[in-house]
Amino acid sequence: MNYIRGVVIACYLLLAAAAGPAQAGTSAAEVLAFADQLFGQKDYYRAITEYKRYLFLEPRGEDAVTAEFQIGMSYLNGDKLETAIEVFSELADRHINEVIGRKALLMTAEAYSGLKKYREAQDSLEKSLAIYPEHPDNDAVRVLIGWCLLRQGETASAREAFSRCGIDSPLRSQAERMIGETSGYDRLPLKSPLLAGSLSAVLPGAGQLYVGRPRDGMLAFLINGTLILAAVEAFDKDQNFAGSVFVLLDVSWYAGNIYNAVNGAHKVNRSRKQDFLDEVEVKCGIMSSSDPRDGLSPTLAFRTRF
Repeated sequence: MNYIRGVVIACYLLLAAAAGPAQAGTSAAEVLAFADQLFGQKDYYRAITEYKRYLFLEPRGEDAVTAEFQIGMSYLNGDKLETAIEVFSELADRHINEVIGRKALLMTAEAYSGLKKYREAQDSLEKSLAIYPEHPDNDAVRVLIGWCLLRQGETASAREAFSRCGIDSPLRSQAERMIGETSGYDRLPLKSPLLAGSLSAVLPGAGQLYVGRPRDGMLAFLINGTLILAAVEAFDKDQNFAGSVFVLLDVSWYAGNIYNAVNGAHKVNRSRKQDFLDEVEVKCGIMSSSDPRDGLSPTLAFRTRF
């Protein structure tokens, strides 16, 4: 099956190469230029096809590695993040101790951050520091590691990562600013899920009031009270079956009311943390890594995914 698939892909690329003169020229250089043009126009999926066509024509060309990297960038910018991770990871492993290998590691981290897998993003960044310990832009990577740790709520470790930024580094002032912001994260007015659940267990709806959802609290209280009254009235009228049904409904609603309060506390906490981090992102200029051909080094213009 793999052999047949390979033959089909080869035939497709040959046909694409034959059809190319009207669109992008016949030489490998023209194909690559057309791919770059498509990438610049954010037509990422067509760009991927053209980069692959270039690799078919010039598998060992001087721009072959750049084309592979651009395929990964096309997947990244096209929000095919898992595929981008596969491309960049393979590229980083194959070109270890090379400039483009380091850049691929950083883009792997960026793709992971886009998936909100900050632990994996941190691992890729740490790997970059370990393999390229003397790179002049490593302070930028240290700031990103701290940002990933802050995203995970690990403020003490984040402060340590930020403090690893060199004293004479142009990023030192930003790192110190980020250290200050971690204190704000620790002081966020978060709600206690345990307290929210306990309040709703004692008085249905009280937990919802505690997390700032008065309408849900009032609804929980009214429905719970109505089911209790209906059960009592049914038993008073010797309608034991109906009374049992109301009791079961009330027990289910009561348990759901507690769960709703706990979940509400978690939602409030997530929202406050996200709002805080978004504000820090703007205040401290955490944006994205620039042009993929900027010398293959990170700058503190990181993507907002971080």
